[in-house]
Amino acid sequence: MKNAFLVMLAVANSYCGPKTVQVSDTAMRHREEVVTELPPRPDIEPIAPEDDWVVPVSVGEMVEQPGVCMSDAKALRAGQYVVSYNELRGLYRSDLRTWNREREIYERYLTDAEIELAYWQEKSRRTWWERNSAQFGLAAGIVIGAGLAVGLVYGINQVAE
Repeated sequence: MKNAFLVMLAVANSYCGPKTVQVSDTAMRHREEVVTELPPRPDIEPIAPEDDWVVPVSVGEMVEQPGVCMSDAKALRAGQYVVSYNELRGLYRSDLRTWNREREIYERYLTDAEIELAYWQEKSRRTWWERNSAQFGLAAGIVIGAGLAVGLVYGINQVAE
């Protein structure tokens, strides 16, 4: 249905529109950016003030690597954030792949439409003789063939008499 509409549009444009049409380059098309808001923070219980602590740990006799020491509740909440944001990243990657596929399909349709438009524009630029030479040749062939058949029958009748 889309292709039929594009063909009709191209034919109407070739007969009614201007004679020169600029076809845009596929790579130079404006790509619309999609902006969405991040989902709300995960539903995580708030931490009680006595369990909300983090202590930096430096290298010493008992510790080989520096880092932080935190309460179990704080570590659990940090783990929940990591899981939530990893899920969000996975959804983002999935959406990105889908958008890229959709863009590729859209660009393929646009490229096909541009090729078809160029074909119909070239076809509209042909002269009367280029457009009608097949019909003229067929009519001339029928007339000449009929004349030769009548002449051949007439000649055979003359010889037979």
